[in-house]
This record gives sequence, structure tokens and C-alpha cells, in this order.
Amino acid sequence: LGKTISQEIKDEFEDSVKVSYIEFAGTSTELIEEGLISDYQDTKPDVLILEALTLADNGNVEVEDNHDNISTIIEELQSINEDLYVILMPTHPIPNATIYPKQVDALKEYAVEEKITYIDHWEAWPDYKNEDELMEYLKEDKSAPNEKGIEIWSKEVLKLFGI
Repeated sequence: LGKTISQEIKDEFEDSVKVSYIEFAGTSTELIEEGLISDYQDTKPDVLILEALTLADNGNVEVEDNHDNISTIIEELQSINEDLYVILMPTHPIPNATIYPKQVDALKEYAVEEKITYIDHWEAWPDYKNEDELMEYLKEDKSAPNEKGIEIWSKEVLKLFGI
């Protein structure tokens, strides 16, 4: 997903922007513990598009801790650029989830409380209660979107950039 969005932004804005992204398969706590955010402090980012790792944290990291981790990530990058513009979004939907959608709702509430731009890309996906339809957009193991899912998600993110 990060690669697709990065390429679209590069294509649209050419040399006027520099885009980098982290692909990470772990929880938000592990991301912080591994110090990956500090790798991006040197780039002094102006914009951060942050996938909240809600799905990876589901069952592993409490909702409040996920929100604290998000705050830590933002604070670390704002220590380099106090004008950092943050965009927050949830991970992709999965079929027939029960607790996970509530965690995503809590993420949205957190974004509102913290005055963070939130991309509610779930609205563009098929209803998570319709497994057959949603699975057309996910990898078989539900770990990530397939090409069709990436297209939906990317379009929602790129709308913010007028692309």
C-alpha cells in the first residue's frame, strides 16, 4: 500500500516532494521498541500518513496503549518538525470481526479528540459483515488487501492530495 501511494504522489508532484515509507509487520509497541521512527527523523517530514496498526495490535496491545503509541510516534516526529501534518487511518477491514470494528471506532474518536486528520477508508470497502464480497479485496489469509483492496484504499488516501 505504501509503495502504491508513494508512487502516485511522486508521479503527481514529481521532484517537488520526497516520499518515504516504512513497511512493518508487527504491533505499534514493537514499532516503537525497534526505534523505526527515529530512522525518519533525519528526513524531517512535513506530512505523516500513519496506518495505526490497529489489526496487528488487536488482541496484543490494549486500545489505550495503541493510542499512546500513536501519540509517541507523532511526538517523536514533531520534535524534528513542529509543523508536521498528521493523517491517521485504520488498517483494512476484515470479515465478520466483532471487537476490531470497535477498536477502529475508538481510533476515529481518538483522532477527533487529538484534532488529527482521519481517513475513514472503511466507508469505501464492502461491508465487513459480508465475507464473500469483502474477501474479493483481501489476500486469502486476510493479512492485507489484494490489488483490488489496495486500489480502494489508495484512492481514499490520494483524495486528500487532490489526486
